[in-house]
Amino acid sequence: SLVIGNIGELEFLASANTPAPYKGQLDELKIFNYALNQEQVMQQYHTSPLPLQANTPTPSNNGTGNDASRTDVSWGGGINTTTYKVYLGTTSGALTYLADKAVAYPNYQFTGLTANTTYYWRVDAIGAAGTTTGVEWSFKTAVFAKGIVADWRLDASSGTAIIDNSAYAINGTIDNVTAYQWTTGKLNNGLSLQTMAANSAVNIPHQEQIKFDKGSFSVSMWVKASAPASSTTSSYLFHKGTFAKNVNTGATGKWYGVEFKNNKIYFAVDDDVNKSTAEAASTAILNNSWVHLVFVRNVSDKTLKIYKDGTQLVSVVENATSINNGIGNIEPLLIANNRDLNAPLTGALDEIKIYNYALSTSEISDLKTLPVSFKDFKVSAELNRVKLDWETLSENNNERFVIERSLDGKEFKFLTSVNGKGTTASESSYTAYDNEPLTGTNYYRLLSVDKDGTTV
Repeated sequence: SLVIGNIGELEFLASANTPAPYKGQLDELKIFNYALNQEQVMQQYHTSPLPLQANTPTPSNNGTGNDASRTDVSWGGGINTTTYKVYLGTTSGALTYLADKAVAYPNYQFTGLTANTTYYWRVDAIGAAGTTTGVEWSFKTAVFAKGIVADWRLDASSGTAIIDNSAYAINGTIDNVTAYQWTTGKLNNGLSLQTMAANSAVNIPHQEQIKFDKGSFSVSMWVKASAPASSTTSSYLFHKGTFAKNVNTGATGKWYGVEFKNNKIYFAVDDDVNKSTAEAASTAILNNSWVHLVFVRNVSDKTLKIYKDGTQLVSVVENATSINNGIGNIEPLLIANNRDLNAPLTGALDEIKIYNYALSTSEISDLKTLPVSFKDFKVSAELNRVKLDWETLSENNNERFVIERSLDGKEFKFLTSVNGKGTTASESSYTAYDNEPLTGTNYYRLLSVDKDGTTV
């Protein structure tokens, strides 16, 4: 039998047990023969006929937005609700109504924002029984726009300068490398580090946009290297920070980097309290052939990931302390060594790119396979037509671009094409128009076609 308010009857037969009566109130006691989902649990809790108050915001209250000029937000709720009203402002308590959102779409994108600025927002829930005013939340926009923050294409033919083709121009130098060569890379030229001393490295000076203290980031590069003679030899692909804290020198003990050792590849972040590491076998990487590597830190889902040639090798959960405490430092970024200058890497490198967000699986695939490296693709409505603008960072064997259009985002049909620029390491801009857009929501897809006829 079921006993409510005390321990079960079988417990009374044991002499060691004594009654444990519950002294309190109970109401609406229900038992289900299935597992309730989150919404069903909330329905048991929220018994008022009024709409459930909007809750669980993303970004979290007092958090950081995912871009400098725009921020994607979302929230929970939905019970007894038909519509949401979204408000935004830069002063607490003085918010401006922006839009209605259907209950099935509890999300919104704020645009036209100012970088590094605190914004306040609120979501009111509207239902048949009335309105439930939301709690006021806040977020701070990112300091830098979401996108690529470093783009070392390594296309030089001479000299020691490492040129950053991104808007931030974080140029570096080849330091103390005994023998190196600008040679054929994966795309155009590449850098071959042939003879490395202990203190050899490619030195990139610190800038705030590659600090990534508590934020997500991704590093993409092509690597062509062989395994060292001894598997116990340590070689760093890149490293930023210091391994130990030192109050005299100002070292923080915080860092991020990638190491080859013991026939494995290690991608790690460290907040000087805990180190989180993603590791995978390096045999298929250090085989003297070009491989594409991407390293992703995603603070949203608290993961560290390694990709090889577009395929995920490993994903691990990052320790919460490093996200809360941060891994940022003001040390230079060293490529092909670490800050202690005792783990040089011999091999060839090409197309090293850093992004201040977690690349998606499709973006990672594009970096490996596309003959075109895209910078941006924008669609804007004009009077009686739609303007499509896109920019490329580089093109390789690119014959033309194809624009397709769809009404449902699934079935696309040819709209127009624009000639590409073949092979170029320079940024290029393109524009096309849809002079007869369809009635309803128009979806556009941009494809590139190389001179071999391959479409991607």
